[in-house]
Amino acid sequence: MPNIAGWVGGDTVGVVLATRQHKAEKLKLSVDIGTNGELVLGSRKKMMAASTAAGPCFEGARISCGMRATTGAIESVYIAEEGIFWRVVDRIKALGICGSALIDTVAELLKFGIIDETGRILCRGELDGKIPQVLLKSIIEHEEGNSFEITDNVILTQRDIRELQLAKAAIFAGIQVLIKELGIELKDIDEILLAGTFGNYIDKANAQKIGLIPNIALEKVRYVGNAACEGARIALVSTEGRWEAEEIAEQVEYIELSGRPDFQDAFVDAMLFEKHWHQN
Repeated sequence: MPNIAGWVGGDTVGVVLATRQHKAEKLKLSVDIGTNGELVLGSRKKMMAASTAAGPCFEGARISCGMRATTGAIESVYIAEEGIFWRVVDRIKALGICGSALIDTVAELLKFGIIDETGRILCRGELDGKIPQVLLKSIIEHEEGNSFEITDNVILTQRDIRELQLAKAAIFAGIQVLIKELGIELKDIDEILLAGTFGNYIDKANAQKIGLIPNIALEKVRYVGNAACEGARIALVSTEGRWEAEEIAEQVEYIELSGRPDFQDAFVDAMLFEKHWHQN
C-alpha cells in the first residue's frame, strides 16, 4: 500500500479506501486509535491527514494493571449507586484492564465526580456524603496520588489517569488542528468513523465523555472495524482498487503536528476533562 507522508502510511490509505471516504459527498472524520492515532478529515473534494503520538495506554501498556484485550482482561466497566460492575474477556477472574475498560472507568468516575476536571482522584473526605459508601470504600488514598479499586486485584491509579489524559489530548488536539486547517466547524462533520480493532470495541458515548472524540450525535459515530486490513484486501484483489489507493495517497494532504503552537495549545486544553466540544 502506498504511503501518504510521515507517520501516515499505507494503513491509513487502506482505511480511506475501505470506507470510501475519498468518494464521500459529506465531510467525514476517520480515527484509527492505537499507539499512533491516525486521523483523516474530509470528503471527495479535499482530505487532510495527521498522526498523533497517543502512546500505548490504549493497548494496556504503561497502565498499572493494564493488558491487551485477551482472556482475563476487564473489557467494560459500569458504575452505579449499587456498586461497580464489569465484564471480563472469556468470563474468568479479572487479571487486568484493557483500553476499552480504561475509557469506561474514567467516564464513570467523572459521572460520579470521583475525578475532577483536572483528572485528580478526590480524597474520601472530599466525597463523603456525596457518593455511595460502596464507591467511597473503593478509593485508596496515598500521598503520591489516590487510586480506585475496580476489583480486589485491579486498580486504577492517578498515574493511569494521567496516561489516558496524554493519549486522549493528543488525538483530540490533532482533530482540532485538522478542523482548523480545512476551514470548517465541528457541526460540518457528517460522520465520525472509528477504525481499528480497538476502535471497534470502545463505548463511543464514553469516548465522548472523556474528550477522546468530539461530541456530535451518537448516531453519527460509526464503527468500521479493521478498515486498514479491508483496504489492503481491496487493493490486493483488484487492479482498480490499487489505482484508487495510489490516488488516495496523492490526494490526501499531510499535516505535520509537531512544532505547531496551535497543536500544543489545543493539547494543553484537551488534557482537561471539561474542555469538550459540544455541537450546537
